[in-house]
Amino acid sequence: VQRPGVLATASLDLYLIRSFGVMVNTLTQVRGATRRTDLVALLDNFASRFYEELDYEVECANGIEVQAAMRSLPRVAVPTNFPEYCTRKVHVAEWIEGEKLSQSGAADVRELVNVGVLAYLTQLLQTGFFHADPHPGNMLRTPDGRLAILDFGLMTRITDDQKFGMVEAIAHLVHRDYAAI
Repeated sequence: VQRPGVLATASLDLYLIRSFGVMVNTLTQVRGATRRTDLVALLDNFASRFYEELDYEVECANGIEVQAAMRSLPRVAVPTNFPEYCTRKVHVAEWIEGEKLSQSGAADVRELVNVGVLAYLTQLLQTGFFHADPHPGNMLRTPDGRLAILDFGLMTRITDDQKFGMVEAIAHLVHRDYAAI
C-alpha cells in the first residue's frame, strides 16, 4: 500500500529539482559555457520513470511479464501478482518466504548468485525487459534453495540493437579488448 501523500511530496521534490536544473542550464548558457548534458531533459526522463515506479498497476504488469520470462529457470522464483486486486496505490502479490541473499549463510549462496546472473542475462538478452533495481533487498534465498526476485516497479526495456551492443561489449570484456568497447 502506497504511503499517503507520497505522490504529492515526490512531485514537489521533482518540481524543485527541475527548477534548479533550469537555473543551472540558464546560467551555463549566460556564461557562454557548453554543457554536454541537458540537466532538464535528464531530470524529465528520471521523473517519468519515477512516476511509473509509483504506479502499482504498472508494477503488477511488470511482475507478470517477468514471471513469464523466468519460467524456463526453475531455480528462480517470482511472486505471483493478482491484477484483479491491484490499483495505482495498492499492489497485491504472493508472499515469498526467504532471507536476503546478502545476509544468508547458506552454502549455496554463490551458486544462487550465478543463478541471478543467468536470470538477468535472460531478461537482458532474450526479452529485452529487465529489472533495473537489482539491490540485495530485492533478492531472497527461499527455504527450498531458489533465488526469489522481488519489486518490479523499476524496469527497463531495450531494443534489439541495444541487446546486440551489450553482447558485443560483453564479448570485448571477456577477451579483455577494452579499447574496442
